[in-house]
Amino acid sequence: MSFTLLKRVVFALMFGSLAVPLQAQKDTLQVPSDTSKQSMGTLKQTLNDLPYILDDIAIVGGMNRSGLFWSPESRNLNYGNGFQLGAELQIPTERFFFTGGLHYMQTGFSYNPQHTQEVKSKYIAAPLTLSFPLPEFSLVNWQVFTGIQAHLRASSSVSNVDNTDFAGVIFDPDQFTSFDAGLILGTSAEYRNFLFKARTVIGTARYSTQIQGSLNTLHFEVGYFLFRPFRNRFSE
Repeated sequence: MSFTLLKRVVFALMFGSLAVPLQAQKDTLQVPSDTSKQSMGTLKQTLNDLPYILDDIAIVGGMNRSGLFWSPESRNLNYGNGFQLGAELQIPTERFFFTGGLHYMQTGFSYNPQHTQEVKSKYIAAPLTLSFPLPEFSLVNWQVFTGIQAHLRASSSVSNVDNTDFAGVIFDPDQFTSFDAGLILGTSAEYRNFLFKARTVIGTARYSTQIQGSLNTLHFEVGYFLFRPFRNRFSE
């Protein structure tokens, strides 16, 4: 056997020994791809099988302006800033939408006849509304709504209180009402998976034995429907 023939035999053996592991590795890498496709198919089926009522659940958050009016101390009362965060569920019917929600909300106002008292209150709020669609808007689902909202006060705080030589009202959180309810008027617009709302809530609230006024809150909110994009994406 010549030296050239011997080199060819050795090269062929080396190439064959490398080709077998590479082919085995390629076959092995194809298995996770099939498993991934199967898992994705299971996920699609799971999302498509979810109850359709979940498509109308939205996370909602925003800012508010609140204050007291119809009060004997209205000239010394000023509106304050607050916020709210919660979830809402829409239930459609043939003529209107029923919406229920649960929000964590902070409201506030100030009182300053001689010096400023900052009053902040935190509530668990439950709005219940009936929404009526406006059919002339096609691109945006525009609605007007009305209803009621109940507030359960969680805590309150008053800052900058000074009893020295002060003839005005001293706010004491122990005198604040724990439960309040009010009327809701507002409008909303849905665009794709987003929800935009503007509403006002007018209710009664007692913040002092000397003040029985109406708590008015103006809300601006943005919401997002959590499950709609998943169903739309995986149903294709």
